[in-house]
Amino acid sequence: MLAEALLDAYNRRDAQALQDVYHVDAIHEDAAEGRCATGADAIVDDFRDFIALFPDAHWVLVDLIADERRVAIVYTVTAHLAGDLALRFGGDDELMINVVTIAHARDGRIERTTTHRHLTNLPARDSRAPELLRTGAS
Repeated sequence: MLAEALLDAYNRRDAQALQDVYHVDAIHEDAAEGRCATGADAIVDDFRDFIALFPDAHWVLVDLIADERRVAIVYTVTAHLAGDLALRFGGDDELMINVVTIAHARDGRIERTTTHRHLTNLPARDSRAPELLRTGAS
């Protein structure tokens, strides 16, 4: 199934497998940031940027909710900050991000995804949470 292939590609850091999951003209909308990546190449580039910030990121499938046209992929991402973010926010913090990605498929590949996420383990009063969410988490 595409959902498992997507998370497997993430966990293996396999850019080619990730690109193969998406249509060449796919669109990925990041609802938290209000931006879109258009095309499999751009989606893979965004993934590489995410891994640069969170090199130990690990994706775990929680649930799948599907109908004949789309699937809601519910998963968690755990990671530690790296690079400039680690210096700014403290690299010892393990982040846990709850994510729901709505994926639409066509011809056995993903043609559109919309991702919604929530950073769960920093207290709401922590002023870092909004900025961390804006840095990008797939």
